[in-house]
Amino acid sequence: MAEILTIVVTYNGKKWIERCLRSAQGSAIPTDIMVIDNGSEDGTTEWIREHLPDVILSENRENLGFGAANNIGFRYAVAHGYMFVYLLNQDAWVFPETFGTLLRAFEAADIPGKEERQGSKRLGILSPMQMEANLTRMDAQFRKHCAAALEKDDTETVPVPFVMAAHWMVSAECLEVTGGFSPAFPHYGEDKDFLQRAAFHGFTAAVVKTASAVHDRAERPRPKDYRMRLKVVTAKTAVTDPRHNPNLSAIAQSVILALQGIIHFSTIPWKGIGELRRSFDELKRCRKESQQQGAFL
Repeated sequence: MAEILTIVVTYNGKKWIERCLRSAQGSAIPTDIMVIDNGSEDGTTEWIREHLPDVILSENRENLGFGAANNIGFRYAVAHGYMFVYLLNQDAWVFPETFGTLLRAFEAADIPGKEERQGSKRLGILSPMQMEANLTRMDAQFRKHCAAALEKDDTETVPVPFVMAAHWMVSAECLEVTGGFSPAFPHYGEDKDFLQRAAFHGFTAAVVKTASAVHDRAERPRPKDYRMRLKVVTAKTAVTDPRHNPNLSAIAQSVILALQGIIHFSTIPWKGIGELRRSFDELKRCRKESQQQGAFL
C-alpha cells in the first residue's frame, strides 16, 4: 500500500479524467488512487473501469456534492492507515515531482527549530502552486487568495489563511483531528470551513513555492450571479468558524451582504441575509459539532 491516497471526486468529468488520473499514476512518489463518482452520465466511470482497473472506484447514484463525496475517501484513508491524502480536482493534474516536493516540505517542518517559526501550529494542509494549464500564470483564484502572502515571504513554505482544495495534501493527523467536510457546505465553502476548523485545532495551511500543479479552468467564466452566490456562502462560513462568536459573525455578515448588494447592484446578497437567518440554527449546530475531533467522518 502506498503512503498517499489520492482522492478524486468526479461528476461528468470524462473530458479531463484521463489526464487527471494518469498524472497521479505518473507521480515519482507512488500513490493509490480513489475516485468517488457523483452519478456521472457521460461515461466517466465506464472509462475508468476499462482503462484504469487499479483505481479504487466508488459510485454514488446521485450527486452528493463535493464535501460528502470526499468524506467517503477520507473515511477510507483513515480506515486503511494512509499517512496523507491528496485531494485532486477532476479538472486538475499534478507533475511527477509534485507529491515528493510536498512530502519534503512536511518533513522539513518537523526538524528542530521549525516550531518557533510556525508558532504553536503544525502544518496540516499543503498546496502546490496552482497554475493555469498554459503554466504561464497562477490560477486566477489561487492568485487572488495567495499571491500577497507568497510575495511577502521568501521562504519555501508559506502559511496562507486560505487555498482552494483543488490541490491539497492533508496529513493523517490533521484529517483525523479536524474531521471531514461539513454537511453545511455541500458544494461550495467546504474548503474554507475545513481550514477554519483545522486552525481551531492547531493546524496551519501553507503553499510550497517549489511545487506546482495545474487547475484547468481558465476558460470557464464566473458569471455575476455565481459570484454573488459565493458571497452568501462566505457569510455562512463566517458563522461556522469555531474561533469566533457565531452571533456576532451573523450580524457582521448581514451588514456586509447588504453593502455588497448595493455595491454590485444585485439582489442576491440581500436575499442571502434572509437565507443566513433561516440557516442560522443549523450553521451553529455544525459549528458546535466541528469542535469535536474527527467531526463529520
